[in-house]
Amino acid sequence: MDVEEISVIIWCWHDLQSDTTKLRVVSVDTGEAMHLSDGSFLLRISMDRNASLLRCLIRHIASGSEAFVQSGLNLRTFVIDV
Repeated sequence: MDVEEISVIIWCWHDLQSDTTKLRVVSVDTGEAMHLSDGSFLLRISMDRNASLLRCLIRHIASGSEAFVQSGLNLRTFVIDV
């Protein structure tokens, strides 16, 4: 199986001076900042309280492209606990 994997650390913080939320993405492999293209995404997370499923919709606002991700109990627990 030919697998490509990318690992990143994402920091988010509120900048009091500018009253904005800032985001920094760093490659785990190199420790260097990753520069992302400008863009906006919608992330919608749906949890079925009667099941262990968690569904995520990711939509790129400008193009309207969408992807759906579904997972089980571990991701649901992580999202609720964080």
